[in-house]
Amino acid sequence: MFRSSVFRLTLLASLGFFLVVILLGGFLGALNLKDIEAREQEELLDHHEWLTELLAEDGLDALANELGEENEPWLQPDEEAFWILEDGDFAALISGIDGTPLLGLPFLKDAPTGLSERLFYFEDLDEALETRVYRGDAVRDHVITVARNRSWDYFVLKDTLNAGLFFLIIISIPLSLVIGYALSKRVHRRLDDLAIAVEQIGMGNSDQRASVSKHNDEFDTLATQVNSMLDRLEAMHRNIESVSIGVAHDIKTPLSRISNRLQLMHQDLADPVALEAHLTSAEQQVQTVLQVFSNLLRLSEIESADRGKRFSEVELSTLVEDVVESYQPVFVDAGRRLEPAILPDLRIEGDTNMLTQMLTNLLENSIEHGNPGGKTWVRLQSSKSGVLLQVGDDGPGIPPEHHSQIFERFYRADASRSEPGNGLGLAIVRSVSQLHGADITLLQGQKGTVFDCIFPTNP
Repeated sequence: MFRSSVFRLTLLASLGFFLVVILLGGFLGALNLKDIEAREQEELLDHHEWLTELLAEDGLDALANELGEENEPWLQPDEEAFWILEDGDFAALISGIDGTPLLGLPFLKDAPTGLSERLFYFEDLDEALETRVYRGDAVRDHVITVARNRSWDYFVLKDTLNAGLFFLIIISIPLSLVIGYALSKRVHRRLDDLAIAVEQIGMGNSDQRASVSKHNDEFDTLATQVNSMLDRLEAMHRNIESVSIGVAHDIKTPLSRISNRLQLMHQDLADPVALEAHLTSAEQQVQTVLQVFSNLLRLSEIESADRGKRFSEVELSTLVEDVVESYQPVFVDAGRRLEPAILPDLRIEGDTNMLTQMLTNLLENSIEHGNPGGKTWVRLQSSKSGVLLQVGDDGPGIPPEHHSQIFERFYRADASRSEPGNGLGLAIVRSVSQLHGADITLLQGQKGTVFDCIFPTNP
């Protein structure tokens, strides 16, 4: 727990937060202290200016009378005067140019000219207090020195600030440890749930999934993505299994037939007619095996194709017309009708060879599974979503329970796999449509089998 990255990051974040609070508190406290100092200094200078003007305009007697009437304790250099100083009022000394005290507090006679700070000891308080002193220039052969100790507001604020910062420094480290431990424990609990789910899946429990809470936070997002990845892997695994089974079955059958024909050839070596029949049958089975591999390679080529390098503008109307025209004799030989309805000058971005193979596979599928004497139609028209290619027939159709799987590799509705085909034709159709950004669907509730494929005009 304490070595985890989450704990270290949380601890650093907490310490950083307390450091910022301490610095910010110190900065704001210093600003307030500076403000109090500036205000007290301004009041000290104003008081000195008032005394200076009074001395300059009315003379020393008037100044003594003024001060003596309103600030009698202030003018006496005894304990009363110190108490006035302690309360934050002003103390003053009126002296001669040579520094001889005339009025006020004699202990101010040693203050230098200008603004200065000094420590004065107060017996009643048994401590020395910081005092700001201002000594001005001579006026009428007299010098006025004014003093004022720092206010209680200043000391209270300073003591509070020092105590607060000290307290924050003392508690910041243990409190950061507690916060880091609590948060990291919560994070680890969520990560442990995810790790347990992944471990269970690794042990073969493919149905296990990571739990998703109602918080919809980043852990739920991660768990959802992991679950989605596992769903895709499971689907891929099922697809690999079906491909393996399909390949094994579709190759085993023709290879077995070839083996049988070879045995028969040994028996009929003296019969040229029978030998010719065995060779023809074996050759057909070899072509069947080669067709399976050819379709697999073609499917892989389509799924790995780079559409940016292969695509160009395709006049789909002309392409469909050419394919339909080439297949008219095939349908006639099969005893079926092929009825086209193609709007001219419909174009898309695509690959001519792949689109030709896609339409060819759909027509071959219709020939194999349509009723004798029936019809197949090919329609090409504009739609709101792009260009619609529809290939349908009036045959028996595909049972609804197979609709969701007909585009999978090697999937065949004929479970006995006795009918011609290898279950790759519609898989190639779907791969070609996906590469072109098209959406191919098997229409529901239709008589026969009807495929709709909508090509986007601006993929």
